[in-house]
Amino acid sequence: MIQPKLAALDAAYGKTLYEVFCEKEIIQLRVNVKSLALDNLLQQYQATTWALITASNPYSEPLSKQENKLRNEALAAELKPRYINLFSAVGRDESGDWLPEESLFVMGINRADAVEIGKKYSQNAILYSEIGKPPELLWLFDE
Repeated sequence: MIQPKLAALDAAYGKTLYEVFCEKEIIQLRVNVKSLALDNLLQQYQATTWALITASNPYSEPLSKQENKLRNEALAAELKPRYINLFSAVGRDESGDWLPEESLFVMGINRADAVEIGKKYSQNAILYSEIGKPPELLWLFDE
């Protein structure tokens, strides 16, 4: 049986609009919806995998704007030496119940590394996929 908190998070994350700010366009993503624009971007950078990761609001507990900014700066500092193709991104609640969460779109990251980084920054989930496939919500809870 699915826990009520997980069900609520799953519903909220599933309705979220994820936006990747790349070059001259914004690519909009949704969980389980394939994006041709995203596949084109991956091909342009010769990447086959990607993740969207934030350090904001650990375990969905709201932090101040300044705390989230510092956490995301630490995430960026950790990722930049390892992944040259990073773009700013945001997770946006279209109903307006919560503030947009700054994130990073990381090309070329494998699933295991993406999960490890998401866990390190105390996230409930990350968005991950491979070229040609729709974005998948990966839950990071330890069973």
